[in-house]
Amino acid sequence: MCRETEQLMALAIKNGAFALELVHGFNDAISEKLHDLRPHAGQVAVAKILRDLLRSSKLLRDRQQFQEKFEVNHTAYQIPEEVQQVYSIRCIPQVLGPIFDTLQRVKKDVEIEMNAVTDNPIIDVEQGAFLHGGNFHGDYIAVAIDQLKAGIVKLTMLSERRINFFLNDKINKTFPPFMNLKKPGLTLGLQGLQFVATSTTAQNQTLAFPHNVHSISTNGDNQDIVSMGTDAALMTAKVIENAFVVLAIELVTLAQTVDFMKVENDLATHSRSLYTAVREVLPVIIEDRVLASELPRVLRLARSTAPLRAIT
Repeated sequence: MCRETEQLMALAIKNGAFALELVHGFNDAISEKLHDLRPHAGQVAVAKILRDLLRSSKLLRDRQQFQEKFEVNHTAYQIPEEVQQVYSIRCIPQVLGPIFDTLQRVKKDVEIEMNAVTDNPIIDVEQGAFLHGGNFHGDYIAVAIDQLKAGIVKLTMLSERRINFFLNDKINKTFPPFMNLKKPGLTLGLQGLQFVATSTTAQNQTLAFPHNVHSISTNGDNQDIVSMGTDAALMTAKVIENAFVVLAIELVTLAQTVDFMKVENDLATHSRSLYTAVREVLPVIIEDRVLASELPRVLRLARSTAPLRAIT
């Protein structure tokens, strides 16, 4: 689960960088100076990865040039361009940073657990004694896995909000409704895929509640407070599966946006590689067609994402 979460984090950051390019995002949102002023380890790390991913982009905007473009005097007036992007694009390090930190803590807890002695009783050969205790109790892993699950749910929500941003012309004010490249109203564009992303995210939100608090006494009340760790892990596995589906749909959305904007050659190297990989398994959507056999190929692509340490 930790490795799969590393893959999810890597893809979420790549998708975030990709999205930031396609809205001509400002470079100060990921600047080193900005994030050093709030030096949470995960936030700083995610911002650095974003900077590395976007180093070769021709689409980001420079804040200084923007400020020089609009001379501000003492008269209040409306600037005809967006000064700040929505949170799901501007606040990627601040949202994914805590998940990054949670993953590091969970990995430490899992490593300790894997190397621990959890028998009961434990035989102390040196002292010739039996130690009756509860090292088998699963709360450490149950609590850790529930925290990880909550983080993955938030990651899924972040991706779903960006999908909605790109498909909702009333919000983005730039792209065609539902990224429809033919005739809105006569063809669906990516509406069907958005329904899947929305419902899958909603299921993840329902599964987000920490399962370790659902203790029920059993075993003649000998086991009167239990971890529910196994069920917590099973629910987390489902949340991970769902998250990959939503991130895969976001990949399709971003690729479709590239086709609308015709900016493939201006993308950063990593984003262009993602675009090419998506288009190799799912051609651009113009006419309505059944995607049930194509989306799993994008899902396999999403699941093949290299962990964080290998993406920069």
